Amino acid sequence: MNRLCNVLMVILLCLGCSKTQAQPNPPEKGWLWYKEEKVKPKPKPKQEEKKPSSASPKAEQLSATQIMQQKREEFEELLSAAALEPTLDNVTLVKNKQLEFENKSSQFADYWVLSHLMDSKGYSHGGNPNPWHREIAQKEREEKLGEQLKQVSKKYGLFFAFKQSCPYCHKFAPVVARFAEKYNFEIKGISVDGGTLAGIANISKDNGALSVINPDGIYPALFLANPQTMEVIPIAWGMVTTEQLLNNMEAVLKQKEMKL
Repeated sequence: MNRLCNVLMVILLCLGCSKTQAQPNPPEKGWLWYKEEKVKPKPKPKQEEKKPSSASPKAEQLSATQIMQQKREEFEELLSAAALEPTLDNVTLVKNKQLEFENKSSQFADYWVLSHLMDSKGYSHGGNPNPWHREIAQKEREEKLGEQLKQVSKKYGLFFAFKQSCPYCHKFAPVVARFAEKYNFEIKGISVDGGTLAGIANISKDNGALSVINPDGIYPALFLANPQTMEVIPIAWGMVTTEQLLNNMEAVLKQKEMKL
């Protein structure tokens, strides 16, 4: 039995060896003789061409005027909604928006005052709101204008056009007389109907001059007249106050740039 077992073992070993020899040798793998597979490079993804955006261009920034217009329209819409449906919520929205505007307006006024303090450009004595200051400035203005008018009266006189039946002419005559006396003007009354006026001594009947200097027949009418140059400048149509007469004379002097 032992021999048979030994023989069987030998036969089995032989068979195993023959099978092993019959198999082809597998390719050797390992360090140095490792057959490296070539890795194919992956194709690069194609870059998509940038297509022009179909979106509309960015809206232009609104100007301050456009923004202000928008705010006005928004307020008007709120106000209209509250008027149509006066609920507490709607009215409160209008009130709050109104307060917002008032705060902005108050800030503007504060900065306006500050701007005048920091920058003196545009300052004038006549523009100062202080009543005492304005009173002094007005007095200085009248004194300066008065000196100018006294110089003007050396070359110019006054033509006072009137008619006897005009009540405004009678009322205006004393005003003109006082003005002429104060600033040394000579008065020449021109009557369209040959009448007279109290306080006006030198009066002549119209010889046709009024149709040229007063074609619309407005009475009373007052003119500056230069007998040397025959220049005639209207300074009052109808009855005016002494203050208005001074303002008109000042405007004429500035416009004509009279050299005194």
